Amino acid sequence: MQVKSPLKVWMVSSEMHRIRKTGGMADAVYGLSGGLLKRGHTVTAIMPNHPGTLGFFIKEGLKRGVNISHFTDLNVTLGDQARRTEVFHASFPIESGTINFFFIDAADYTQFGNRTRAYGYRDDPYRFLFLNRAIYDLYKYVAQTKPELAPDLLHGHDWQSGFTPFFLKRHPNSTRLPFVYSVHNLGYGFGNSFDLSEFSLLINMPIKEHANLFSWNKGIEFHGQVDAHKAALMYSDKIVGVSPEYVQEILSGHTPHPANLYKGVLGTRRDDVHGILNGLPEYFGPDHYHEIGFIPETFSEKDLSGRAINKKVLQAKFELPIDEEAMTIVWSSRLAGQKGIDATLETLAQMIQKNSKLQFIFIGDGEEQFVAALKKLSTQYPNNLKYSAFVEKDEILALSGADVLLMPSIYEPCGLNQMKAQLMGCVPLVHETGGLKDTVRDGKTGFSFWGLTPENLSSKMRDAWLAFQHKASWQEIIRNCMQLDYSWVTQAGLYEELYQEVLARQVD
Repeated sequence: MQVKSPLKVWMVSSEMHRIRKTGGMADAVYGLSGGLLKRGHTVTAIMPNHPGTLGFFIKEGLKRGVNISHFTDLNVTLGDQARRTEVFHASFPIESGTINFFFIDAADYTQFGNRTRAYGYRDDPYRFLFLNRAIYDLYKYVAQTKPELAPDLLHGHDWQSGFTPFFLKRHPNSTRLPFVYSVHNLGYGFGNSFDLSEFSLLINMPIKEHANLFSWNKGIEFHGQVDAHKAALMYSDKIVGVSPEYVQEILSGHTPHPANLYKGVLGTRRDDVHGILNGLPEYFGPDHYHEIGFIPETFSEKDLSGRAINKKVLQAKFELPIDEEAMTIVWSSRLAGQKGIDATLETLAQMIQKNSKLQFIFIGDGEEQFVAALKKLSTQYPNNLKYSAFVEKDEILALSGADVLLMPSIYEPCGLNQMKAQLMGCVPLVHETGGLKDTVRDGKTGFSFWGLTPENLSSKMRDAWLAFQHKASWQEIIRNCMQLDYSWVTQAGLYEELYQEVLARQVD
């Protein structure tokens, strides 16, 4: 059954690009919101009132006429404590339209406003349970007093939104409001849990009277605790993984601990689990970054000559020999075990010793042991390897001029850098996992291999080097990459179809 359009979507997230960002989820929420706006829908983001948020909007308001105001006060009750909670409303113009915002915190700013980090506190489970309950209360307030602002559905992102569908679907006086849940990384959030008895007191639902709710097969019990991911997986109408391959991995349990623990509960919802690849902003590409001064020359799949100029500038900036015959390889990811840096470090020296025409540029922050190892190698091989802390402008220059992006992640739910590289004509070399497997076709739109070992990595690097020797076919790979469509407007259309399916169920 066809349901109404355009839709009013409340986007529930702990972070969003431009407001607060710790990782790729912020970019994804921002990009999806923009894509939905461009398709004619209304998007309202519901976020914590992080420190600096109101100041940011006041500053932007003075420059661009952004509106921000106190919206209402709520009494948010958990257990026997009711906390006065402030909600601020704002609007913010982006490339695709205007996003509305509700920012939430306790009136004394003790949940979010007085914290220096977004996460990593012992009371994180309570902070985000408070936020989820406040969202439920805000929805009920808006539905009763300002129905024109009420959403058609909520879309939550990762464990920080995980208890929202519980309040919407199972709490006394709950609603039938649909909820879609995006899983950005099942590896985060486990451990931010509650004791069963404690949780029953916090939500005022005794275990004896609500036995099903606290059971494993029908409720929220998970390894003896109450877990936000589990709650969301049980009570959301639809579950979305951020790439089709990642969905197959989490359904099969072929993911590192603790993500593999959710295999059983996901299996009970298999028909409602979908994989939709993340996207990139429409503006992403050489023209935009040339226009804002990030790269010296623009280029296109029809005329790649600008890449050669950018490569020379890149080599000069990182004090590498300016050599068009060298294959310049960039790493632009966190220096962390998940990203495959261990296997990379084991084979770097050997690859350089065997082929002096390989030039490696590592751009990224991370664990000190990896930083130290790269600095040591850069001293040993000054003409072949350079390391720099992350700077966005350097990353974009590297993608516009380097020949290969190295991204051998152990696991990668979606990944954005390989897609950014492709649109900038930088050929990705990846380990076949998650979104990397979905976006890179070996020999066609990059190079990929399965089984992350130093031997497999160096073998695939040899494949790339041999392909690089044949300029015509190499440029064909570049053109294949640059012609890919990762626009968030396109990807938002897939979410739109999913929303319509969920709403049609409600109508039926």
